[in-house]
Amino acid sequence: MADIAQRVRPTVPTMPQDQFDVMVQRMAEVEMRYAEAARAEARAAAAAALRLLNPRD
Repeated sequence: MADIAQRVRPTVPTMPQDQFDVMVQRMAEVEMRYAEAARAEARAAAAAALRLLNPRD
């Protein structure tokens, strides 16, 4: 989350710290959901590729 805070803080310099902390937390949660979705998509693609390479006749 520190990397998010460092990237975002310059864009909202006057936002109160408590609101900023909540915003950063929500952004971190969204990034985690995107990462989970990307991993699931990668697993599905790998499984599909393996099925193509090793068809079960």
